[in-house]
Amino acid sequence: MLNQSWDLYILSPLFLFFGIISVGYVILKERLSLKWIAFTLEIIFFWVAAGITLTWNSAQMGWSTFSNPVSVMLLFFGTSTLFAVFFKPLATWLTGKLHHRRWFMYLGIATLILAIITTFANTDGTIVGFIFTALFLGIAVANNSLYFLFENEQFYYRIAPTMSATIVSIFILFGTFLGSYIAQLEIFLSRNNSNNNHVILFTLGLLFLTISCIFLTVNKENPTWVRGFNEAILDELPKYNWKVLVGLVGVTFATTVIFTITQSSIVVDFLTAKLLPKHHFDMDLVRPWLNTYSTFYSVPQFLFGYLIYKKVTDKVGYRSIIIVSMSLIFASLVVETFTTNAYVFIFFNLIIALAASQVFYAFFAMAIMWNYRSHGLPITGFVAGSQSLGQFLVTMIVGSIKINDRGIFKDFNAIDLTNAANNTEAINNFANNAGNVIMVLYAILALFIVLLAVIMFFTMKIYFADAMDLNNARINMKRILKNEIKTSINTRTTSSLLENKGE
Repeated sequence: MLNQSWDLYILSPLFLFFGIISVGYVILKERLSLKWIAFTLEIIFFWVAAGITLTWNSAQMGWSTFSNPVSVMLLFFGTSTLFAVFFKPLATWLTGKLHHRRWFMYLGIATLILAIITTFANTDGTIVGFIFTALFLGIAVANNSLYFLFENEQFYYRIAPTMSATIVSIFILFGTFLGSYIAQLEIFLSRNNSNNNHVILFTLGLLFLTISCIFLTVNKENPTWVRGFNEAILDELPKYNWKVLVGLVGVTFATTVIFTITQSSIVVDFLTAKLLPKHHFDMDLVRPWLNTYSTFYSVPQFLFGYLIYKKVTDKVGYRSIIIVSMSLIFASLVVETFTTNAYVFIFFNLIIALAASQVFYAFFAMAIMWNYRSHGLPITGFVAGSQSLGQFLVTMIVGSIKINDRGIFKDFNAIDLTNAANNTEAINNFANNAGNVIMVLYAILALFIVLLAVIMFFTMKIYFADAMDLNNARINMKRILKNEIKTSINTRTTSSLLENKGE
């Protein structure tokens, strides 16, 4: 039993234990106030519920059988990432115009409740059920960028985008991982019960959302900070232009495409074929290794993100951390290009995730920074949307090719994995053919990483601007904020004196 589920009973609980330590370390190190801790718990519990629902809905879709055209249609309309592409910019823009982030957060909770209900009700796996669930989830996960903005506005008064990006990412990723783990464990334990309607997931999802909503009511929003900088402040800062948005969106989209390809079906199927001979052609023994591969992509981001920022990024700056990160990604892809060892792929997926997270943290921090300098443009929404678009396109294209039995997927789809021991020749042939495809694919990805790194090196100054030197940027923003507050106080005092004199 344990050799079929060591990822669920040993590895993931271990990561969750260290994840709790990581979250606690952030809280203690940053000396977060009680209201700040309440906001932290609000984020975590919301994303636990989201992680449960996303994993549960994805599993339900896998249990259903559809014709090829319908399956392709569900790849398009049945995924929350498509809707998130549009709702993330919309959420940022609308809440900025209204000077309130909270109203969309309430909407996110409401739509996540609906997503839980539709997932629970969609026991027959209907097309309409999956599409509505995807729509509700798309609106709910659009809250993603708003949590970053809320933290930066209400607790850092708009002057700490780098810290906000790092801290909130850790909380979101930890919550999502915990929710996904809960769903995977419940689904695994109930796998032999065909009549199970997963009422436990339904109950837990609603419970975690209720807790999140309670913590949400603790922190009232100050609309004063939900706006861009005034003209006096903007005159002292580097000016926004269209190159900033193009650079941030372009690099985020390109890196997302590259990293999503490394997690796609073609790589997972290749690893499956390579692992089966090493585990007696038993999929139950292989599945924990495949889960570990995907786990290694998410866990390092919330375990080490804060430490790397405080110990490395904060001292050497973004230029150095991005160069090192891109070099690590390039080296990992090169190693994977010249090996077919599945365990090497699993290990280097952890390295890629660790390096990729630093790139994403950096660019999202810059998106937050420019959000207050762009005269109302929802920069964070566009950048977050470009990430969702990259994920959607790769999943859509690779999924469509696989569903329609194109290329090497035709050979893999013909293999009966439930009876893999009688398909050893087909599995070995696919492993060899897929290995050749992976070699070419990873070589291309490595070249793209080099090209992207060169472009970033020469254009970084455009979108990192004064944040190229984090310490000076932080000191400068504190000085500007103090002057703004002094001016505001003096203005109110003068007005009060004039009113009193008039009386």
